[in-house]
Amino acid sequence: MNAKAIGSALVFVAIFQFAASSAPADILTQVQSPEQAKQPPDKKPPDGQNPPPDKKGPAEPKLPLDNQPAVPPQTDIFAQTPTSVEAPRGFNPHMMGDFGTYFALQTVRLSGFQTVTTFPDFSSNTTPISQTFNVRVPVSALGAFKVAEGDSPRPQDRLFLDYNFFEGLQNGPAGGVNTTTNIVVNGALAQSVRTFIPPVPGVDLNREVFGFEKTFFDGICSVELRMPMLQQQFVDGSAANLIGDLTVVGKLALLSNPVTGDVLTGGLALTVPTGGGLSTIDGTIYSTLFQPFVGYVWNFNNFFLQGFHSLVVPTDSRDVLLLFNDVSLNYWMYRGNATRIISAVVPALECHVTTPLNHRGATDPLVVPDLVVLTGGVHIGLFQNALLTAGVATPVTGPTPFTIEAIAQFNWRF
Repeated sequence: MNAKAIGSALVFVAIFQFAASSAPADILTQVQSPEQAKQPPDKKPPDGQNPPPDKKGPAEPKLPLDNQPAVPPQTDIFAQTPTSVEAPRGFNPHMMGDFGTYFALQTVRLSGFQTVTTFPDFSSNTTPISQTFNVRVPVSALGAFKVAEGDSPRPQDRLFLDYNFFEGLQNGPAGGVNTTTNIVVNGALAQSVRTFIPPVPGVDLNREVFGFEKTFFDGICSVELRMPMLQQQFVDGSAANLIGDLTVVGKLALLSNPVTGDVLTGGLALTVPTGGGLSTIDGTIYSTLFQPFVGYVWNFNNFFLQGFHSLVVPTDSRDVLLLFNDVSLNYWMYRGNATRIISAVVPALECHVTTPLNHRGATDPLVVPDLVVLTGGVHIGLFQNALLTAGVATPVTGPTPFTIEAIAQFNWRF
């Protein structure tokens, strides 16, 4: 036998020996020849093979190797390739929110007309006039300070951009000014002075909010930062670009069910007056807002309910103590493969109730009306990490501080 044949034989023997030593004992038993099966029990097995285990009782009949059922290898279930990459229930879409504008009592100058009628000849003269009034003016320097504005009760890792458009923010004297003053001389009507100042039209407000949220300690808690920017019109027709107040939100998951996705959280939102304060007839109010809150998410079938309940406590006594109650009902209309462009469609209906607990008087420098706002919209999941939201909000209680609000939000989870 030449060297090549000897070398090939040694390689073959080595491969067979490795395969035999790696195979399970029961498989080796199935492929033994009849002569091998008649070996005495005390006969030493070939090198590299484990001795057969002790057998108690009759051996189970063995099927031929070709007829053995296919048994998949047992591996870690978390390492297996999932059969579905459906959008997870643990990341319910956030709440859209509603409104965050105060009304400050300010002194403004309004223009109109004055008509003087002289009797008994009824001659009249109309001239333009300009008068100052103390009127309620919407001020939005606080920005998106309300905890339910574009937020979820669940701590998350995300970047977000929110846009809100408020149309018809009411300001100025309600219905304008239309007064008549009669001047009587010697018991007879001498003059009639009519002052007319037309109603001040509602102003519009554009607001953008940039921010991020980061979790800690395996997602149990998170810290969120919001930076608002505003483009607001004023009662005198001017407009300005403003930077709103910075808000920091801290959350802690008090209870969390990883199976159902239910969660109960508590936390604190802190708003600092980086936007320049709120100008009133009683001076500019620079107030820091402490907003303790509780939040929750409850899943049932394809629905889930989520909400926030918070109390806004200002550091300035001239500011308003507020109670917020915000609840949202959502429905998983579609939950598809997370690798597709549209991975989820979730319609939502929200109810937002704002209750001022003080400063309800007509002469208070800063007020917030009792308000109930309904918000409707839809969350659209994009691939696995992105969420695009569109909605519309409208107040259902009067006097309504605005006519309609348009909402657009984008979230990217990381």
